[in-house]
Amino acid sequence: GVHWPDRFQYIFSFTWPFPRGAFFLLLFAASGVVWGLLGLVPALRGFSLTSLNPAYTLPLVGTAVGAIFLLAWHVHTAFKHNSRSGFTAYIGSRLILVVFYAGYLVAKLANQNLSFHFHHYMVAFLAASLAEFNHPFSLMP
Repeated sequence: GVHWPDRFQYIFSFTWPFPRGAFFLLLFAASGVVWGLLGLVPALRGFSLTSLNPAYTLPLVGTAVGAIFLLAWHVHTAFKHNSRSGFTAYIGSRLILVVFYAGYLVAKLANQNLSFHFHHYMVAFLAASLAEFNHPFSLMP
């Protein structure tokens, strides 16, 4: 987590040759603006992760490929840099989160009267739960 001194130093380093703090703050500040601007693109206004519309195949495939890459990279990095018990704890704790949110989907499938929207903050929380490594890929989720 960011509360660990080495992780905090990695993210908020403003020294050369790798001023990651400036990159992180720029990315953090710009991401909300960029995501907001995507809503102004008429072709993307109806894009959703919870409904399958053939018109949005390309953005959905791009999102899925990016998500699969980041997931695979984090699992590989956790396996490479942890002991067996550390890797098991990393995977287990993340799977508990996935199972928790999957419960909402199971409840929806069991009862068609329920409305289900997998909100972006849930996706962001699950992605952020992966990010614990001192690497630029671990700053992106």
